[in-house]
Amino acid sequence: MKPFYQKIVLSLAFIFVFVLHASAWSWLNVQNPRTWDKWGQGTIEDALLTVQPKGIYMECELYLTFSGRDNNFLPSDTLEISYYFSLPSKSIVHDSWLWVGDSIVHARLIDRWSAWQIYESIVKRRRDPSVLYKQWGDYYSLQIYPMMGNEKRKAKITFLVPTSWTARSVSCPIPTDMLQASKIPLEKLRVLVKESPEFQNPSVPVIPEASFKRIQDPDLGPCLETFIPGNYIGFSQIYLSFSHFVTNGLYLSTLNNGAEGIYQMAILPSKFFQLDQPKKLLFLFDFEKKNEYQAGGNQVYAELKNLMANYLDENDYFNIIFSGPQPMMASNSWIKATPENMRQVFSMLGSTPVQNFSGLQELLTSGIKFIQKTGNKGSMVLLANTDHYATNDSANLLMDYLKTFEPHPVTHIIDFDNSYTWYYFGGKYFRGNEYFYTLLTRHTKGNYYQYNYWDNNIADMLTKVFEISGGKISSFDLHTSMKEGFCYGRFNIEDPGQAIYLDKPILQVGKYYGNLPFVAELAGIYNGQPLMVRKEIPASQIIPSDTLLAKMWAGNHIASLENTWNYDNEMISQIVESSLSNR
Repeated sequence: MKPFYQKIVLSLAFIFVFVLHASAWSWLNVQNPRTWDKWGQGTIEDALLTVQPKGIYMECELYLTFSGRDNNFLPSDTLEISYYFSLPSKSIVHDSWLWVGDSIVHARLIDRWSAWQIYESIVKRRRDPSVLYKQWGDYYSLQIYPMMGNEKRKAKITFLVPTSWTARSVSCPIPTDMLQASKIPLEKLRVLVKESPEFQNPSVPVIPEASFKRIQDPDLGPCLETFIPGNYIGFSQIYLSFSHFVTNGLYLSTLNNGAEGIYQMAILPSKFFQLDQPKKLLFLFDFEKKNEYQAGGNQVYAELKNLMANYLDENDYFNIIFSGPQPMMASNSWIKATPENMRQVFSMLGSTPVQNFSGLQELLTSGIKFIQKTGNKGSMVLLANTDHYATNDSANLLMDYLKTFEPHPVTHIIDFDNSYTWYYFGGKYFRGNEYFYTLLTRHTKGNYYQYNYWDNNIADMLTKVFEISGGKISSFDLHTSMKEGFCYGRFNIEDPGQAIYLDKPILQVGKYYGNLPFVAELAGIYNGQPLMVRKEIPASQIIPSDTLLAKMWAGNHIASLENTWNYDNEMISQIVESSLSNR
């Protein structure tokens, strides 16, 4: 059908809505918007994701082709697509496109109320609109009209995703959870990436078969291509990782406009302060398939291997024990965490060393005895989904038994039990082994992380364990300036607060006025002693950025306005104007 009038509208303005509290949420519906006599779940026929590292963010372009297949629509039915989805935390959407016939039409960015009026008036007159709303936080909706009963419609959404940094790599989640809304599951997600001099060697660590090959794409040009198999789509967050070459603990990139400009900065405190505190981590696995849903034992092991390669270096040590009829230990002594040693150990253990077996008492006892035998230095990390000590009586008995092996090492626990079996005692509900794990982590001054499909994922919880294991600095302060000038309008992607972990990166975007060099000063208390480091970064060590840096700053500025909770028309107008002026 050749449309008489083509108009696409895009709105990124704020509105209050009720949404599911989920880290991954999507829903796709196709219906007749005028009579609602026909409706059904939509299908994503094809999906392509392009990714380009841009420093503390990666730019993602998601191409989606929709249909109403297998819903008994007639070819003459005129349908509307309604797609609701969430993006990775603190993402910034900055563009939208719609294909109309063989042409691609760029969205207009206008306020939500105008967008809604235009969209509704066009739908009533059966023309070609698309509207992308930011609902709240990381939740969005996309509506497209019309789609005939036997037709497909194609759209593109462009967004920036915050990165995670380690001393060796920079990564971001691939939002495969957006694609699980499809009625007919996708067979694969095609991924194209562009390297840069600073970010190279892309990989998808938890999917060994997702290797990259160099191709010449007609739109993206020279790039690398891989495919995410359909069985991984919506399974959990999958990370795309690049190697980087930051050696002094600080990455800095700027966009200049005379004496004014915008900067983005990533700081790795352990490298910046030159305080690499050696880690000794003993990982324990206790797994039963009956409690598996989204996270299987060997999938968790694959996530662990990836993060070990990124967070551990030659000064660190590790070991692994797996539950079994007899607990299986990777080594009788600590293993130095060199890349070669890790490759050898992972090769020896194979890809599926986690057994369908629970022996939690024997496993914890073996771990405690190993650390005592090797000098009482090191922490334990229990990764378990079992629930045999869920009652208060069984949990208290196990704690009493373990106390006979004092002193205990600091013990962190990642509980990925997905059975959702609840127990009530002491005036409170506990899920699975939650009560026992709470007792153990409090007793050993560790941390307890409980997996919930709607709120978190295994990689995030493991990352927290690695970050807190490297030591911390209290009374922390960070100040940026110019040697001749000043910085202002600073936004941290995640507020570091008064204490920072040495292995947790600090990501910041801000503005400056003045002349280089750029100055970064960090101060705090480490092991009871004051520390202060001041570094001047000359122009030769600063990486030029493109105009996307302005969108990064604007996205954080808008998010700060949204999070004030003190709304009036002036505040809403400021949000809308900031969105429009920083398209």
